[in-house]
Amino acid sequence: MTTNECTILLIEKDYGHQRLFNEMLAQAPELGCSMLTADSLENGMKCLAGGGIDVVLYDLATPGHNGDDSLASLRRTAGDTPILVLNDQEDPHLAQNALRGGAEDFLVKETIHTSMLSRVIQTARDRRHYRTTWKALQPRMNALITNNADAIVVLNKQGIIRFTNPAAETMFGRRHEELIGTPFGFPLVGGASTEIDIISRGGGRRVAEMRLVATDWGQEPAYLASLRDITVRKRAEDKLRKYERIMASTSSPIALVDRDYHLEAENNAFREWFGPRHAPEKIVHLKAVIGAHNFETQVECSLAHCLAGEEIHRQGQMRMPDGSVRYTEMAFYPYFDTDKSLAGVIWNLRDISQTKSLEEQLRQSQKMEAIGTLAGGIAHNFNNLLMGIQGRISLMQIEADAEHPFKEHLEGIEDQVRSAADLTKQLLGYARGGKYEPVPTDMNHLVARNFAMFCRTRREIEMHEAYAANLWAVEIDQNQFSQVLVNLFVNAWQAMPGGGKLSVTTANTELDRDQAMAYGIRAGRYVRVDVIDTGKGMDADTLKRIFDPFFTTKKGGRGSGLGLASVYGIVSNHNGAINVESEVGQGTLFSIYLPASDAAPREQRRTVIQPLKGHETVLLVDDEEEILKIGRMMLLKLGYRVLLAAGGQDALAVYREKGAEIDLIILDMIMPGMSGSDTFDQLRTLNPDVKVLLASGYSLNQRASQILARGCDGFLQKPFDLASLSQKLRCMLDPHDD
Repeated sequence: MTTNECTILLIEKDYGHQRLFNEMLAQAPELGCSMLTADSLENGMKCLAGGGIDVVLYDLATPGHNGDDSLASLRRTAGDTPILVLNDQEDPHLAQNALRGGAEDFLVKETIHTSMLSRVIQTARDRRHYRTTWKALQPRMNALITNNADAIVVLNKQGIIRFTNPAAETMFGRRHEELIGTPFGFPLVGGASTEIDIISRGGGRRVAEMRLVATDWGQEPAYLASLRDITVRKRAEDKLRKYERIMASTSSPIALVDRDYHLEAENNAFREWFGPRHAPEKIVHLKAVIGAHNFETQVECSLAHCLAGEEIHRQGQMRMPDGSVRYTEMAFYPYFDTDKSLAGVIWNLRDISQTKSLEEQLRQSQKMEAIGTLAGGIAHNFNNLLMGIQGRISLMQIEADAEHPFKEHLEGIEDQVRSAADLTKQLLGYARGGKYEPVPTDMNHLVARNFAMFCRTRREIEMHEAYAANLWAVEIDQNQFSQVLVNLFVNAWQAMPGGGKLSVTTANTELDRDQAMAYGIRAGRYVRVDVIDTGKGMDADTLKRIFDPFFTTKKGGRGSGLGLASVYGIVSNHNGAINVESEVGQGTLFSIYLPASDAAPREQRRTVIQPLKGHETVLLVDDEEEILKIGRMMLLKLGYRVLLAAGGQDALAVYREKGAEIDLIILDMIMPGMSGSDTFDQLRTLNPDVKVLLASGYSLNQRASQILARGCDGFLQKPFDLASLSQKLRCMLDPHDD
């Protein structure tokens, strides 16, 4: 609003009215007006010519007034100065003509009062101010239209172009003169914006967002069309949609999280993992989507570091809405706005549960192998100790008849030695001590025979059998696998103290690469044997340790903890695998996988051992002084001439000196310095036909099998008694005798 002082010119012949207007202006000090008077139109125009007049009050009854022509003359002389016309009475026709002639207002003198006069004068001044301001702005407004980045086109109601700015010329690829008077060519729909495709003269395609509003162009109704070039934006949107399709199709969950941990966007895989948001249009905190546990233990800290500018890679476990757990590899990447400010985090997840499972199986296998190596060493040393005890008992029993007072004690000690030897066999079985005598076997027959024997004394257990027809053969040591089956049967029976159901099944199966990898074996044909009980089952912690030697859940010393350990070792040593599935209160399933064989099955027979005498010369090689001492006594008792060597180097020296006298060498496999394997090779260099019986506290493992494959004549496991030793010696020295 204008508030500066102004000068009022009153053109009025009546001095009383002049005085009255002067008094009203004096009562309106807020106007800050002073008044000049003129008693004729001629004098009034002279005052206007002198300038400085802000508002004119013109009484139509003033001398010199000659209708519309007089007002027009006054209008020309006043320029842009507002003119307020005064009249003695109300006359609508006269008022209309006055307003058309350029007057700002038409006032009836007898109705005028101070506040009215003040308001009318102020309004006239304001209108003049706005006209002056708009006139000053007009060139700039024209420049805005001309230089506007948006194309501006004026069209008549029939869609004929009346005006274009330079941006429109650029958009259409035509000059102003070529566009004026031509059809616009697009629908004239007002209201919301529409998108139009524009093909320029050169064939280029551009996309414009058009807004249409009604206006006037001169005296003609028209439309003003504003067209904004959105070609780049549309290309970006198309590219964004392609990115969105890529993100939607990827199997890895991806989410966009803002600085306040709100979920801004996610792909389909993310929604499949954690479930869709109930209200995707609303702002939702990430914790509400993935769960408080996942957010607080797995995600929150990494998000905080990422929002500080770090790129984070880590692994963790994510709980799914269905209660399952996924082991996940996660990456957190900072993302930035166009102004380079950090706006949030791109969170990428990848399910590595299967990889972790394979890694865990590998670690378990390596652990079992390490424990097996330790167990094998313990068993070997223990067998050497038992060898000394067994040898002395065998020598004493030969001298003790049935009436000897120590006969019963000797037999008791021998029974204990056998029990101890059975324990070491289990240790060696776990330690992958080797296959004793692998033969092609029908697992249906072997399982059925052992199951029937076990069932005879277990009346409280319900037994079920299901054997596959045409079961493939497997190459196994039948004695060892009888031990495996009995251990599994006993384990199942002990898991059902109140009774239950024990089932055995067999089946042919083929494992593909992924299935075989999960068990740590090769892909191919396998025979599967399942032992299923309905017992109390096992928890996850127990399942992790059941194959560890000396681990047992039995109370009161009822278990040695070697049964399942030996099962694991024997199965693994046959290039097979064993898998366990169990839940507390739901029973247990043991599944054994054994490589199939094309050989025809045959039975593994046991021979009756009887002590046999001899007379030949035997070289006994061992690094244990006690073994040398006991072995010499046993050989002498059997009638042999005995030479001793306390290691590999001694054995070679003795053989070089007395090789012609020596008929057979009993060679220990594990010795410090020169091993049994190296000693055997050196002996064969001295005499390719030398007879060597390999003896070891280990069972027939890979190293012993390699020595036998190079020509060694036999193998004898410690501890052995007099009868076993004599039978082995005669078998080697009398190769043609049955």
